[in-house]
Amino acid sequence: MTRLPRTLTYLAAWFFMLAAVGCAPPPAAKRAESRLDTAAGEAAKPLATQAIVSPVAAAATSSQPTAAAAENPPPDAAAGEWGTISGKFKFVGDAPEMKDIYPYKDAFVCGVKETLRDEHLIVGKSGELANVVVYAMRDSAKWGDAISPIHPSYESRKKTDVLLDNVNCRFEPHVVAGWTQQRFLYRNSDPSIGHNAFGQPFANPAISPLIPASSEYYVDFRKPERLPFPVSCSIHPWMKGYILVRPDPYFAVSAKDGTFNIANLPAGEFSLQLWHESLGYLKTIAVGGKSREDKKGVHAFAVKPGDNDLGEIAAAAKDYAKQLDMLK
Repeated sequence: MTRLPRTLTYLAAWFFMLAAVGCAPPPAAKRAESRLDTAAGEAAKPLATQAIVSPVAAAATSSQPTAAAAENPPPDAAAGEWGTISGKFKFVGDAPEMKDIYPYKDAFVCGVKETLRDEHLIVGKSGELANVVVYAMRDSAKWGDAISPIHPSYESRKKTDVLLDNVNCRFEPHVVAGWTQQRFLYRNSDPSIGHNAFGQPFANPAISPLIPASSEYYVDFRKPERLPFPVSCSIHPWMKGYILVRPDPYFAVSAKDGTFNIANLPAGEFSLQLWHESLGYLKTIAVGGKSREDKKGVHAFAVKPGDNDLGEIAAAAKDYAKQLDMLK
């Protein structure tokens, strides 16, 4: 075999060395420059091709309020726009004593649990006046118009029945008030005997259902009433009560201790209708010692944001002498 000349051998080795150098990876500095160039290129790309930051994470790290937070303030943000009005009715002077009732029918049930007593005028030992009807109006000339807005807290009341029960041959409560958005429920809790609920509203249709023992009867009153209307039982004539129907939930009936409370009225000027079954319109009252008069028992009050306690609302016997004489 013929050997290659020495010069050709050197040339071949040189060419192989050049090829190896050309294919080798670049130095470390060149590799770092290449990575920086790639990052710069990514930053220069349109936003649509970049990684998207989670909106939740962005909101958590941002010090600026989101648009949703600005449009939907927390529930208590409007708390200053609502006010509650309260007070305590007191009868000043001598009240006629209400007589006991001796049932002459179904005596084995009526009056067994407790002595039946006339409830036309219930006055406590210290003059606490019960069963005064109070409701608010924007304009007394438009008594049938609903007050607006209505506080959201009243939404649940629409699902609550207004109960008028027959207990021990008497209506419980004696005076009940409800909203046109509610159902009225007549219940007979007395065992063994039936009752009748006869009512003649001023604006709504008359009712006269027979309610057997331990039974119930529903009725809808869809129109507001100017005043409470009487309800009675034709089977037991001594039974009598009253029902008020209003277009909104801003009403109350004073409790046995004379107190009443109407919560979450929109702040502003209102007229309060005051009425009692025996005294009629509370034409003359004293609020905080200051006398007020109105021939229809409509008295103006301002409702400010927060609590509005009227204190003692006094009705003097001397101003209702004619009405009291009818009870004797």
